[in-house]
Amino acid sequence: MKNIFYVGLFLLTFTACTDEIVIPSLPNNQIFSYTYKNFDPNTGDVKDSIKYKISNNKILTYEGINGLKEPVSGQFKYVNERLSERIVKKNGVLLSTETFTYDNNGNLIETFKKQEEGSVNNYKKTTFNHTPDTIFVNEAKSTDGLNFQTKIIAKIVLDENQNGIYYENEFSNGGHQITEYIYNNNAPIKYNTYRINNSNKTLWSESFITTTNETNALYKILEKTFSKKKLMILHYQNASFSPTFFKFRNISPRTIQQFNYEIKSSPLVTKFEITNSIINDQHVKSTYRSAIDGFGALTSFEESFSYN
Repeated sequence: MKNIFYVGLFLLTFTACTDEIVIPSLPNNQIFSYTYKNFDPNTGDVKDSIKYKISNNKILTYEGINGLKEPVSGQFKYVNERLSERIVKKNGVLLSTETFTYDNNGNLIETFKKQEEGSVNNYKKTTFNHTPDTIFVNEAKSTDGLNFQTKIIAKIVLDENQNGIYYENEFSNGGHQITEYIYNNNAPIKYNTYRINNSNKTLWSESFITTTNETNALYKILEKTFSKKKLMILHYQNASFSPTFFKFRNISPRTIQQFNYEIKSSPLVTKFEITNSIINDQHVKSTYRSAIDGFGALTSFEESFSYN
Protein backbone atom coordinates (compact mmCIF):
# COMPACT_ATOMS: atom_id res chain seq x y z
CA MET A 1 0.00 0.00 0.00
CA LYS A 2 1.19 3.47 -0.76
CA ASN A 3 2.74 5.05 2.31
CA ILE A 4 0.56 8.14 2.56
CA PHE A 5 1.96 9.18 5.92
CA TYR A 6 5.44 10.11 4.70
CA VAL A 7 6.71 13.48 3.50
CA GLY A 8 10.46 13.83 3.02
CA LEU A 9 11.87 16.83 4.85
CA PHE A 10 15.61 16.32 4.71
CA LEU A 11 18.48 18.43 6.06
CA LEU A 12 16.24 20.35 8.40
CA THR A 13 15.86 21.28 12.01
CA PHE A 14 12.28 20.21 12.63
CA THR A 15 9.94 21.47 15.35
CA ALA A 16 6.27 20.85 15.97
CA CYS A 17 3.81 21.85 18.67
CA THR A 18 0.18 20.97 19.28
CA ASP A 19 -2.55 21.58 21.81
CA GLU A 20 -3.73 18.51 23.68
CA ILE A 21 -6.58 16.64 22.08
CA VAL A 22 -9.13 14.90 24.26
CA ILE A 23 -10.66 11.80 22.69
CA PRO A 24 -14.35 11.71 23.67
CA SER A 25 -15.31 9.00 26.16
CA LEU A 26 -17.83 7.10 24.07
CA PRO A 27 -19.74 3.92 25.02
CA ASN A 28 -17.69 1.65 22.75
CA ASN A 29 -15.03 4.10 21.56
CA GLN A 30 -14.61 2.12 18.34
CA ILE A 31 -13.28 3.90 15.28
CA PHE A 32 -15.25 3.07 12.13
CA SER A 33 -13.74 5.56 9.67
CA TYR A 34 -10.41 7.30 9.14
CA THR A 35 -9.87 9.90 6.39
CA TYR A 36 -6.59 11.42 5.23
CA LYS A 37 -6.45 14.48 2.95
CA ASN A 38 -3.30 16.03 1.53
CA PHE A 39 -3.58 19.65 0.35
CA ASP A 40 -1.55 21.98 -1.80
CA PRO A 41 -0.16 24.21 1.00
CA ASN A 42 -0.45 27.35 -1.13
CA THR A 43 -3.83 26.94 -2.84
CA GLY A 44 -5.64 24.64 -0.42
CA ASP A 45 -6.66 22.28 -3.25
CA VAL A 46 -6.87 18.58 -2.38
CA LYS A 47 -3.91 16.70 -3.91
CA ASP A 48 -4.84 13.22 -2.74
CA SER A 49 -7.33 11.74 -0.32
CA ILE A 50 -7.93 8.30 1.18
CA LYS A 51 -10.86 7.10 3.32
CA TYR A 52 -10.44 3.92 5.35
CA LYS A 53 -13.25 1.67 6.58
CA ILE A 54 -12.45 0.42 10.08
CA SER A 55 -13.98 -2.48 12.04
CA ASN A 56 -12.86 -3.45 15.56
CA ASN A 57 -10.16 -0.82 15.01
CA LYS A 58 -8.74 -2.80 12.06
CA ILE A 59 -8.49 -1.54 8.48
CA LEU A 60 -10.86 -3.43 6.17
CA THR A 61 -10.90 -1.41 2.95
CA TYR A 62 -10.03 2.02 1.64
CA GLU A 63 -10.70 4.15 -1.41
CA GLY A 64 -9.81 7.59 -2.69
CA ILE A 65 -7.62 9.40 -5.23
CA ASN A 66 -3.85 9.54 -5.59
CA GLY A 67 -1.68 12.51 -6.50
CA LEU A 68 -2.51 12.06 -10.19
CA LYS A 69 -6.26 12.17 -9.41
CA GLU A 70 -6.59 8.48 -10.26
CA PRO A 71 -9.06 6.40 -8.23
CA VAL A 72 -7.33 3.95 -5.89
CA SER A 73 -8.72 1.34 -3.53
CA GLY A 74 -7.47 -1.42 -1.28
CA GLN A 75 -8.48 -4.35 0.88
CA PHE A 76 -6.93 -5.91 3.99
CA LYS A 77 -7.58 -9.62 4.59
CA TYR A 78 -7.16 -11.51 7.86
CA VAL A 79 -6.84 -15.19 8.82
CA ASN A 80 -7.13 -16.15 12.49
CA GLU A 81 -7.10 -12.45 13.39
CA ARG A 82 -3.72 -11.97 11.66
CA LEU A 83 -3.18 -9.80 8.58
CA SER A 84 -2.75 -12.22 5.67
CA GLU A 85 -2.97 -10.11 2.51
CA ARG A 86 -3.12 -6.54 1.22
CA ILE A 87 -4.61 -5.80 -2.19
CA VAL A 88 -4.27 -2.47 -4.02
CA LYS A 89 -6.14 -1.38 -7.16
CA LYS A 90 -5.82 1.69 -9.39
CA ASN A 91 -8.59 2.66 -11.81
CA GLY A 92 -10.25 -0.60 -10.79
CA VAL A 93 -7.29 -2.66 -12.04
CA LEU A 94 -5.12 -4.76 -9.72
CA LEU A 95 -1.91 -2.87 -8.91
CA SER A 96 -0.28 -4.96 -6.17
CA THR A 97 -0.78 -7.85 -3.78
CA GLU A 98 1.23 -8.49 -0.63
CA THR A 99 1.01 -11.66 1.46
CA PHE A 100 2.12 -12.23 5.05
CA THR A 101 3.43 -15.59 6.32
CA TYR A 102 3.84 -16.61 9.98
CA ASP A 103 5.51 -19.41 11.91
CA ASN A 104 3.76 -21.65 14.46
CA ASN A 105 4.39 -19.06 17.19
CA GLY A 106 2.68 -16.30 15.23
CA ASN A 107 5.92 -14.54 14.30
CA LEU A 108 6.03 -12.81 10.91
CA ILE A 109 8.62 -14.69 8.83
CA GLU A 110 7.97 -13.44 5.27
CA THR A 111 6.19 -10.83 3.21
CA PHE A 112 5.89 -11.22 -0.56
CA LYS A 113 4.73 -8.34 -2.74
CA LYS A 114 3.93 -8.38 -6.46
CA GLN A 115 3.63 -4.98 -8.14
CA GLU A 116 1.93 -4.83 -11.54
CA GLU A 117 2.34 -1.86 -13.90
CA GLY A 118 1.05 -2.74 -17.36
CA SER A 119 3.23 -5.49 -18.80
CA VAL A 120 5.98 -4.99 -16.19
CA ASN A 121 5.94 -6.85 -12.88
CA ASN A 122 8.17 -6.21 -9.88
CA TYR A 123 8.52 -8.45 -6.84
CA LYS A 124 9.78 -7.87 -3.30
CA LYS A 125 10.41 -10.69 -0.85
CA THR A 126 11.32 -9.90 2.75
CA THR A 127 12.30 -12.60 5.25
CA PHE A 128 12.45 -12.23 9.04
CA ASN A 129 14.64 -14.52 11.16
CA HIS A 130 13.71 -14.35 14.85
CA THR A 131 16.38 -15.07 17.49
CA PRO A 132 16.08 -14.55 21.28
CA ASP A 133 17.44 -10.99 21.16
CA THR A 134 17.52 -9.87 17.50
CA ILE A 135 15.36 -10.03 14.38
CA PHE A 136 17.36 -10.28 11.15
CA VAL A 137 15.77 -8.96 7.95
CA ASN A 138 16.64 -9.59 4.31
CA GLU A 139 14.76 -7.56 1.70
CA ALA A 140 15.25 -8.63 -1.92
CA LYS A 141 13.76 -7.53 -5.24
CA SER A 142 13.15 -9.23 -8.57
CA THR A 143 11.65 -8.61 -12.00
CA ASP A 144 10.68 -12.24 -12.66
CA GLY A 145 9.66 -13.51 -9.22
CA LEU A 146 12.40 -16.16 -9.30
CA ASN A 147 15.79 -14.43 -9.18
CA PHE A 148 16.08 -12.00 -6.29
CA GLN A 149 18.79 -9.47 -5.46
CA THR A 150 19.21 -8.31 -1.86
CA LYS A 151 18.63 -4.56 -1.43
CA ILE A 152 18.49 -4.16 2.37
CA ILE A 153 19.87 -6.19 5.27
CA ALA A 154 18.52 -5.07 8.64
CA LYS A 155 18.80 -5.89 12.34
CA ILE A 156 15.98 -5.09 14.77
CA VAL A 157 15.96 -5.22 18.56
CA LEU A 158 12.72 -4.98 20.56
CA ASP A 159 12.53 -4.42 24.32
CA GLU A 160 10.47 -6.53 26.75
CA ASN A 161 7.37 -4.50 25.84
CA GLN A 162 7.87 -5.07 22.09
CA ASN A 163 9.00 -1.50 21.49
CA GLY A 164 11.51 -1.08 18.66
CA ILE A 165 14.69 0.28 20.26
CA TYR A 166 17.35 -0.49 17.62
CA TYR A 167 17.23 -0.57 13.82
CA GLU A 168 20.35 -1.14 11.74
CA ASN A 169 20.06 -1.04 7.95
CA GLU A 170 22.71 -1.88 5.36
CA PHE A 171 21.91 -1.06 1.73
CA SER A 172 23.13 -2.61 -1.51
CA ASN A 173 24.54 0.79 -2.55
CA GLY A 174 26.89 0.77 0.46
CA GLY A 175 24.81 2.94 2.78
CA HIS A 176 24.74 1.97 6.46
CA GLN A 177 22.51 3.56 9.11
CA ILE A 178 21.51 2.94 12.73
CA THR A 179 18.44 4.37 14.48
CA GLU A 180 18.06 4.10 18.26
CA TYR A 181 14.85 4.86 20.20
CA ILE A 182 14.27 5.65 23.88
CA TYR A 183 10.80 5.10 25.42
CA ASN A 184 8.92 6.33 28.48
CA ASN A 185 5.87 4.25 29.45
CA ASN A 186 5.91 2.69 25.96
CA ALA A 187 5.87 6.07 24.19
CA PRO A 188 9.01 6.98 22.19
CA ILE A 189 10.50 10.22 23.55
CA LYS A 190 13.84 10.38 21.77
CA TYR A 191 15.65 8.87 18.82
CA ASN A 192 19.06 9.30 17.23
CA THR A 193 20.19 8.28 13.76
CA TYR A 194 23.79 7.46 12.93
CA ARG A 195 25.61 7.04 9.64
CA ILE A 196 28.28 4.32 9.56
CA ASN A 197 31.32 4.86 7.35
CA ASN A 198 34.37 2.59 7.54
CA SER A 199 33.17 1.38 10.96
CA ASN A 200 32.99 5.00 12.19
CA LYS A 201 29.64 5.88 13.81
CA THR A 202 28.62 9.54 13.30
CA LEU A 203 25.50 11.18 14.75
CA TRP A 204 23.34 12.26 11.79
CA SER A 205 20.16 13.47 13.46
CA GLU A 206 18.67 13.83 16.92
CA SER A 207 15.06 14.19 17.98
CA PHE A 208 13.14 14.81 21.19
CA ILE A 209 9.40 14.18 21.52
CA THR A 210 6.81 15.24 24.08
CA THR A 211 3.45 13.45 24.09
CA THR A 212 0.13 13.98 25.85
CA ASN A 213 -1.75 11.36 27.87
CA GLU A 214 -4.36 11.01 25.12
CA THR A 215 -4.63 8.12 22.67
CA ASN A 216 -3.11 8.44 19.21
CA ALA A 217 -6.02 7.18 17.10
CA LEU A 218 -3.81 6.41 14.10
CA TYR A 219 -1.56 4.17 16.21
CA LYS A 220 -4.66 2.51 17.68
CA ILE A 221 -5.72 1.50 14.17
CA LEU A 222 -2.28 0.38 13.02
CA GLU A 223 -1.60 -1.58 16.21
CA LYS A 224 -4.83 -3.57 15.78
CA THR A 225 -4.31 -4.01 12.03
CA PHE A 226 -0.74 -5.29 12.21
CA SER A 227 -0.18 -6.15 15.94
CA LYS A 228 2.31 -4.13 17.94
CA LYS A 229 5.23 -6.47 17.32
CA LYS A 230 4.65 -6.62 13.57
CA LEU A 231 4.19 -2.85 13.39
CA MET A 232 7.52 -2.35 15.16
CA ILE A 233 9.27 -4.89 12.94
CA LEU A 234 7.96 -3.36 9.71
CA HIS A 235 9.12 0.03 10.98
CA TYR A 236 12.60 -0.92 9.72
CA GLN A 237 11.35 0.33 6.32
CA ASN A 238 10.79 3.79 7.83
CA ALA A 239 14.11 3.71 9.70
CA SER A 240 15.83 3.21 6.34
CA PHE A 241 15.80 6.94 5.70
CA SER A 242 15.92 10.12 7.77
CA PRO A 243 13.05 9.72 10.28
CA THR A 244 10.33 12.36 10.16
CA PHE A 245 7.32 13.32 12.20
CA PHE A 246 5.03 11.41 9.83
CA LYS A 247 6.78 8.08 10.35
CA PHE A 248 7.09 8.61 14.09
CA ARG A 249 3.30 9.04 14.46
CA ASN A 250 2.81 5.46 13.31
CA ILE A 251 4.49 3.97 16.42
CA SER A 252 3.51 6.47 19.13
CA PRO A 253 0.57 5.27 21.28
CA ARG A 254 -0.03 8.82 22.52
CA THR A 255 -0.69 12.06 20.66
CA ILE A 256 2.29 14.33 20.04
CA GLN A 257 2.50 17.63 21.87
CA GLN A 258 5.96 18.76 20.78
CA PHE A 259 8.41 17.39 18.24
CA ASN A 260 11.96 18.59 17.63
CA TYR A 261 14.03 17.10 14.83
CA GLU A 262 17.50 18.32 13.99
CA ILE A 263 19.90 17.13 11.31
CA LYS A 264 23.29 18.17 12.56
CA SER A 265 24.61 19.49 9.24
CA SER A 266 21.80 21.98 8.56
CA PRO A 267 20.78 25.35 10.08
CA LEU A 268 17.34 25.48 8.43
CA VAL A 269 14.26 25.55 10.67
CA THR A 270 10.93 24.04 9.72
CA LYS A 271 7.87 25.05 11.73
CA PHE A 272 5.06 22.55 12.00
CA GLU A 273 1.65 23.75 13.20
CA ILE A 274 -0.78 21.14 14.52
CA THR A 275 -4.39 21.87 15.39
CA ASN A 276 -6.51 19.19 17.10
CA SER A 277 -10.24 19.66 17.46
CA ILE A 278 -13.38 17.77 18.46
CA ILE A 279 -16.07 18.36 15.85
CA ASN A 280 -18.76 16.66 17.94
CA ASP A 281 -19.13 13.65 20.25
CA GLN A 282 -18.25 11.24 17.44
CA HIS A 283 -15.75 13.06 15.22
CA VAL A 284 -12.17 14.21 15.86
CA LYS A 285 -10.00 16.10 13.38
CA SER A 286 -6.35 17.15 13.24
CA THR A 287 -4.77 19.54 10.74
CA TYR A 288 -1.04 19.78 10.03
CA ARG A 289 0.93 22.45 8.21
CA SER A 290 4.68 22.93 7.83
CA ALA A 291 6.79 25.80 6.52
CA ILE A 292 10.43 26.84 6.36
CA ASP A 293 11.24 30.39 7.43
CA GLY A 294 11.93 32.39 4.28
CA PHE A 295 10.78 29.62 1.93
CA GLY A 296 7.03 29.44 2.59
CA ALA A 297 4.65 26.54 3.16
CA LEU A 298 5.81 22.99 2.49
CA THR A 299 3.02 20.63 3.47
CA SER A 300 -0.58 20.68 4.57
CA PHE A 301 -2.74 17.71 5.42
CA GLU A 302 -5.71 16.71 7.54
CA GLU A 303 -6.87 13.52 9.20
CA SER A 304 -10.21 12.79 10.80
CA PHE A 305 -11.59 9.89 12.83
CA SER A 306 -15.21 8.90 13.29
CA TYR A 307 -16.35 6.86 16.30
CA ASN A 308 -19.40 4.66 16.88
